[in-house]
Amino acid sequence: MKFDPAEFGRLSGLDLGNYTINVANDPLLEETLIGYFQQAASSMDLAHLESGLYLLSKIHSKTSYRMLAKFLDHHATSARFIAVKAILSLSAVDEEIMKMVTKALLEHGDKMVVDELTAVLERPANEAARHVVEEYRAECGQ
Repeated sequence: MKFDPAEFGRLSGLDLGNYTINVANDPLLEETLIGYFQQAASSMDLAHLESGLYLLSKIHSKTSYRMLAKFLDHHATSARFIAVKAILSLSAVDEEIMKMVTKALLEHGDKMVVDELTAVLERPANEAARHVVEEYRAECGQ
């Protein structure tokens, strides 16, 4: 099933959940979802935001993971949870995402965020990401 922004926005409840599951394997999901999510995320209700974040996590691209990382400090626990789980799935974390991870670790009091994301510090993808980790550890005295 192909992602249709109008249909996605119209649905709610179980219909939204079923739709999300059905489009999660759309091979063209990145082409249709990224732009839509960038424009609409700030005005989405929580159910649509959660579904959109879940769909972003299914794309497995640098762009989608960077978008997900922006939600590591979201006010809604469920949005943070989806973002954290997606970032945890990365075997190596680039410097842009690592900056968002360390920011969330420094600024967020959510124990789940801190407990889960600490593992990400051990997976820098490159020297720049390693430097971000070193700066974080120096700032918090580790």
